[in-house]
Amino acid sequence: MSRYDPQRDILDSAVGGHYRLCQNGGLVAAQAASPAAVFSCRWTSTTLVAIIERLRISWFQTGAFTAAGVFALSAFVERSYTVTDTGGTSVVNNAVRMATAFPASAFGDMRIANGAAAGITAGTRTQDSGVLAQTTILTSTAIGTQPTPMQQQQTVEYDPNKYPLKLAANEGLAISLNAAFPAAGSGNLIVEMDWAEVASF
Repeated sequence: MSRYDPQRDILDSAVGGHYRLCQNGGLVAAQAASPAAVFSCRWTSTTLVAIIERLRISWFQTGAFTAAGVFALSAFVERSYTVTDTGGTSVVNNAVRMATAFPASAFGDMRIANGAAAGITAGTRTQDSGVLAQTTILTSTAIGTQPTPMQQQQTVEYDPNKYPLKLAANEGLAISLNAAFPAAGSGNLIVEMDWAEVASF
């Protein structure tokens, strides 16, 4: 199999395009842990596939926590979707086309937590047991003292020497907390994702 080349594969397919999402979401006190999600997306096209070229998860603490702690934000591949996730804020229409000629993204659903503790309610899907990407959150009881303000980032980027993440119909991604937040504490989640949409790969 030839190496993935985003420029070549887009041009050869004569359909699809390149896209980017940069979205801010709010995490709050008692934010629910997995299987609830803080970000999720579902690919529904049966004629195109999504090639995830880059995924970045960033976190900023904005409110003091009940107690200092360590949490993890983990990204998982989701497969065999039959029911779409619900809750949060839909951001599927916020995908940026990287050229005017590209059509709107073919993602069927994309959403982020919007400040509700319940987060995003998982639909019917099968989550991979392995973690695609993970960032550690170090929380503090006070803002303006160490370890806050705090930013942690985890980036998964396309490497031309490796096979990229390919999403076929009814596959997607979900980002979840490994444990629920305590009774007090809040922060901002920023999800950045770049992807290509091609007829085949």
